[in-house]
Formats: sequence, C-alpha cells, structure tokens
Amino acid sequence: MSGLDKLAVVSKVLMDQRVIELRQENERLRLESFWRDHSLKKLDKRLRWANSVENIGPRCYCQDCLEEERFANDIAFFRPWSGPCAFKPWFDSLLAQHEMTFVTIDSDADCSLIDAHFVEFDGNWTGKDYGGKLRGAKLVDDPELRKLRRLFGALEDVSRLQCVPC
Repeated sequence: MSGLDKLAVVSKVLMDQRVIELRQENERLRLESFWRDHSLKKLDKRLRWANSVENIGPRCYCQDCLEEERFANDIAFFRPWSGPCAFKPWFDSLLAQHEMTFVTIDSDADCSLIDAHFVEFDGNWTGKDYGGKLRGAKLVDDPELRKLRRLFGALEDVSRLQCVPC
C-alpha cells in the first residue's frame, strides 16, 4: 500500500468521524431551536388566548384562572366566579385529543424522569413543566415532540382567530 493509499484511508476515517460530529451538532442546535419555539412561556401565552376565545376555549374566570392570569383580557374587569374551574377539564380534553398526558406530583422531582408529557406540582396548573416523554427526546423528529408541535399548532390557530400574535 502506497503512502497515498494510506493517507486516503486515514482521511476517510477522519472525514467520516467529522461528518458524524457535524450531524450531532446540527441535531443539538435543532433541539435548542425547537425548545426555544416551544417553551413553557410560549405555551402559557397560547393557553391564555385559548381561554379567552368564546366558543373555542372555556373562558374560565375562576379564582385560580384569575390569579394565574389564564386569559388575555385585563383582569380588572372581571370578578371571579365561585364555581369549579372550567379550564382544567378543557385542557385535559385538549391533551387527550393530542394523545398527551400529564400527572400531578407533590414535590419538585426531576420532571425529565416522570413518564408523562406534562407535570404539574400543585393541582391547579400554576406550577408545571414538561415531563420525561418530551424532555427525553433526543431528535426533533421524535413522535412525542411532534405531538407537542401539533398542540402548539392547534393553539396557534386559536390565536389567529383573534388576529393577535402570540
């Protein structure tokens, strides 16, 4: 084997390794971009708009929804109703439509270890995080992340009905 052949073999191995590294870096950046576009803050904003849209969201003005500002309107104009929260059952239904789950836990456990899409800490959706089914995804094309993307899309459609950008 000539020196040129040896160089070609070594170069191919190094190039193959570099291509693998670049693909991994690309996927890492794609995931960072995905989470920036699908943050909990952006989800909350879309949920507020959905809760405010008549005939779309529940338009709930219970004490919890007022305290957590789960609607897009100015809360100064509303008095809380004393009935049960309509937002939680509506959100449960929305998650079921998108084949997603949530669990309520008592402590601040590591959410990435919880086998659910969403984790809530206090039972009234004031403390929530993404669960292990979403946080554990390593690829943007993961089926669980596609569910989250569809959920955001459905909520985005609601905000477009109001002609207000999220």
